[in-house]
Amino acid sequence: MHVEVTLMRKSLLLTLGVALGLSTVGSAQTEIAEPFKVGTFEIDGAPEIGMVLRDQYIVEIDAANAALQATSAYPAIPLPADMLELIARYDYGMKKRLYEIVNHLAANDLIGDDGASYVHRVDDVRTLPPIMYPGKILNAAVNFYSHVNETGSAEERVE
Repeated sequence: MHVEVTLMRKSLLLTLGVALGLSTVGSAQTEIAEPFKVGTFEIDGAPEIGMVLRDQYIVEIDAANAALQATSAYPAIPLPADMLELIARYDYGMKKRLYEIVNHLAANDLIGDDGASYVHRVDDVRTLPPIMYPGKILNAAVNFYSHVNETGSAEERVE
């Protein structure tokens, strides 16, 4: 009985070790070369989902993805039409693809003034609201005149 329990424990530890090793290998694939932000920008007169890199450059995600897919190493995936769809699909493949785009740009020195044609300076694009047409808008405000004097500074109080 003791030998069986010991063998079961060793087997369980070996299985756990292999599983942890595989999860470490899988997480290495999602490391990112540079941090980024996402937003909606007006580029050439049209709203585009873009990535902000180095707080200086805006990358058109759809054009960067097309360039990435032109290599045989990356499968074609449909991109979201807007920020709401990007948020909805982020944990279902979009996060990994955004990481792949950033890593590709960084590895091939495509970020900067002499970079790819789909990389723009922040000053050359117009920043739009992240979500152009939200389904709901929540506002926090003082709704009653009697409550105005309960909060805020002296300048904000109504006398």
